[in-house]
Amino acid sequence: MNLVTEPIKLSNVFYNPNKNPDDSEHEYRDYLIFFDLETSGLCSIKDEIIQIAAKSGAPGGKPFNLYCKPRRGISEEASKVNKLTFRQRTMRYKGVIVKSKPIKKVLEEFVVYLESIPLKKLILVAHNVTFDASFLVHNLTKYKLLGRFEKKVDGFVDTLKMFRSCYPGLYKFTQPFLVSWFMIDDIKLFEPHNGQSDVTYLRRLFFCSLYKRVPFKSLKHFGYRVNHFVK
Repeated sequence: MNLVTEPIKLSNVFYNPNKNPDDSEHEYRDYLIFFDLETSGLCSIKDEIIQIAAKSGAPGGKPFNLYCKPRRGISEEASKVNKLTFRQRTMRYKGVIVKSKPIKKVLEEFVVYLESIPLKKLILVAHNVTFDASFLVHNLTKYKLLGRFEKKVDGFVDTLKMFRSCYPGLYKFTQPFLVSWFMIDDIKLFEPHNGQSDVTYLRRLFFCSLYKRVPFKSLKHFGYRVNHFVK
């Protein structure tokens, strides 16, 4: 196993769910929430969240998936990637109407979803997490929900960094490539840049490729505190 030797900046070790943790401890799956955002563009300040999807790492993981009504529409470039459009106040995915709500309402429901999980602290996991976390924290701050979020969430973990560290021989680390490499039988069902599909397959990738390689203590090498993204 190859793990980074120096942690990125992190104020403290994540809250540890294990009573007697050691380097071989791996029983932390219930504390993980895999999540993904789709957005109207690449800038967390001026662009908008248009989908939030999440799923607990616990067996039978509790899912979350909601679409957000953008106030300024979705750029053609973003629509080409995520297949989402918003015209005449109607959200569509691949041309099919999907129910959407104002971003504040979606964020409130996401925080309630996290609060409903009966554990003291949670860790949010995403692929290239700095992108998703930047958008999420910016909007939580904007709508005065960051305090509640921080009471429940200890930080973020980046699976992109984990795959680069644990599998340095791979020549590519995009999620579609990793799905094709580790889960070749399922690649035809994977829909990249659909939040719900990204979360489902990231969760499966993590447990088939990373979970037994990365003990809880090592998560800090791939993590960020919530306040890292507060501007």
